[in-house]
Amino acid sequence: MVDQTPQIYLASSSPRRRQLLEQIGIRYHALSIVLAEKPYTAESPRDFVQRLALEKARAGWLCADSAIQLPVLGADTVVVIDDEIFGKPLNREHGLAMLARLSGRTHQVLTAVAVVDESRGEARISESEVTFRSTTTLERDAYWE
Repeated sequence: MVDQTPQIYLASSSPRRRQLLEQIGIRYHALSIVLAEKPYTAESPRDFVQRLALEKARAGWLCADSAIQLPVLGADTVVVIDDEIFGKPLNREHGLAMLARLSGRTHQVLTAVAVVDESRGEARISESEVTFRSTTTLERDAYWE
């Protein structure tokens, strides 16, 4: 018989985050956490993504079943180009404009992962550089679709 008892709470509704945990065999219980995802004035992209991951994990801790105290994992990822944080596209037009701006350029992808329990919270950041080759309008349209 396979143990299905969760090992952690996941403060995310992201299918990708769930998939990553499943790939490495971590049993989890997902919590849907909704937070305002806006950077503070003059907040660096690194500080922003780390703060958001910690806020998600802390919010998860507060809404998790207090009878089952497990660590809470929160995470956030942002794309940064020219020190500007790219948020989620507002619509198709905005998404295509973002893809056009990334075309032929190198940008950073910052992912922060935070773990919170009853006594502390810790966060770490992974930074990757991604270079897009130059793309055509047709390619960007196909990618969006």
